[in-house]
Amino acid sequence: MPASRFPSPPEAICSCAPSELKPPDAAEAQLTLARSLAADGRRTEAGPALAAAYRSPLPRIAAPASLLYARDRARRGLDPEAIKILDGVARRFPKEPEADEAAYVAARLLLDSGHEPQARARLARLAARRQGPHSSDARWSLAWLSYRRGLRDARERFAEFAASAESDELRAQGLYWQSRAGEADPEPLLRRVIELDPLGWYGLLARQRLRLAGAETAPFPRPDDPRQQTELPRRLQVAERLFGLGLFAEAGAEADRFVREQHGRYGELTLALAVYQRAERYDRAATLAESLLGYRARPNSPRELLAAAYPIAYPEQVASSSSRAGLDPYFLLAIMRRESLFRPDTRSAAGAVGLLQLLPATARRASIVLGRSIPADADMANPAVAIDLGAWYLSELVGRFGDPAIAAAAYNAGPRIAAPWAVKGAGEPLDEWVESIPYRETRRYVKAVSSAWSAYRLLAGGKAPSLVEKVPAPRPGAAF
Repeated sequence: MPASRFPSPPEAICSCAPSELKPPDAAEAQLTLARSLAADGRRTEAGPALAAAYRSPLPRIAAPASLLYARDRARRGLDPEAIKILDGVARRFPKEPEADEAAYVAARLLLDSGHEPQARARLARLAARRQGPHSSDARWSLAWLSYRRGLRDARERFAEFAASAESDELRAQGLYWQSRAGEADPEPLLRRVIELDPLGWYGLLARQRLRLAGAETAPFPRPDDPRQQTELPRRLQVAERLFGLGLFAEAGAEADRFVREQHGRYGELTLALAVYQRAERYDRAATLAESLLGYRARPNSPRELLAAAYPIAYPEQVASSSSRAGLDPYFLLAIMRRESLFRPDTRSAAGAVGLLQLLPATARRASIVLGRSIPADADMANPAVAIDLGAWYLSELVGRFGDPAIAAAAYNAGPRIAAPWAVKGAGEPLDEWVESIPYRETRRYVKAVSSAWSAYRLLAGGKAPSLVEKVPAPRPGAAF
């Protein structure tokens, strides 16, 4: 059957008419339909189904529907209405998991609209609960508000956040900002941050403040440790033979079958990493390595796992493209890792294509500027095309915004959106600017890309990258 004859998820749900179902099932179908349409970018069409689910008498339906409805109101600029709905969720459904999230989102909307006292009151109630992700978020928000207002309790609030944090990364976040909030001797705290988050954003910032970062180029490609020759299991031997015949997809599929058969046996699973990388299935290697690392990579973790988690993908093309663009090849790899996890055929819901997830319009403009033929979508699945255009575009953003971390924000949110942030934040310390990026997704993106960039350089035997201390005013440049 042609692919076009299969219904998309929203249409598949619509085919089960909610009016033909019993009330509880109909309400759940409406909620599922609303979520599916919203995820598909069809928010206007999601409205009627969301409103129907919102009116359900069942808490398990009405609570998440109310939260979605409030977010929809806020997205339309109707913050007072959204806050009223969110307060209703917290009041009507106190035992539902959405209650705390509703209280936190309401507090954030109040902050954005300039009602800080009301926001602080809601955050304080959440922080006092001591448990749950939004309790931690509330403690962080209160500490950050105090820091930005220059209040003397900021240091204690950051210390409290760090002490109650549930992960090393969050502990590092709290301790880093405690060191920035007037600590008499910040060095011990900064060194502890590096211990807790050695390959992460806060470890990078701590190295920067301790003058342990550097702008000099790290060796590329890195000299990965040679692995001892080990006799491979039969299925991996088949994968290696397929690789030797140039059958990369088939080699990767054989490695997939081998991994599924191992049921978590560490030693055997590590044997598949090199096969995946030779077959250019860097995404499989990175995913498997991160699962074996427990998602907490450290410099002293097994070398073969680190090499797979931070692979030198398409090394010849990355080297040549980054050299032409005047770009650190490890920064290019860090962007690629976040955008596509090195899958050349990746396509986003917004239409971005390829290893560096360029939108067709961006690829077209870049090609025109470079005097090249305009690539078709299929061309963007070619690593050589995607990496070359992506490297040029990234170098343009770095040139315009003056620092790779700020360029990463522009790459994620778009330069037209990021430029006003940079103009407003010009002269502000970079670490404060990143923490204050209005879009949570972009804030996380900048931290993740910068972390990976630092990890790549450290694993290559270089220093963590040196970032600008203060945000420069953006120059005229790429706005596409």
